[in-house]
Amino acid sequence: MAKQYDLTIDQGARLKMTVTYKSASGTSLIGASDTVAMQIRETKSQTGVMVLDCEPYLTINTTSITLDVPDEITAALSALTGYYDMELTQSGAVRRILQGTYTLDTGVTHE
Repeated sequence: MAKQYDLTIDQGARLKMTVTYKSASGTSLIGASDTVAMQIRETKSQTGVMVLDCEPYLTINTTSITLDVPDEITAALSALTGYYDMELTQSGAVRRILQGTYTLDTGVTHE
């Protein structure tokens, strides 16, 4: 079952987060050949309007997954709310490890 985590994305700021996927004993469940995918959409549907394909901003190693979206990318976001999930593929089996909603915080200070 995927862990629920709701995101707030600060528009125009770098979005960086690190995710671990561990067993109950604390051992990492991420393998050397695993891959990861993450998409943000306006609606909770695989056919909904995609807000951001996070694949270019994901790195994976055997202990963690890091999402690092540059500020110029978050600056271009316009959908104020939506949904996302993160999927880990291990030997052909897809596991949704993280999911939730997102809110775009547009802020008030601009140059």
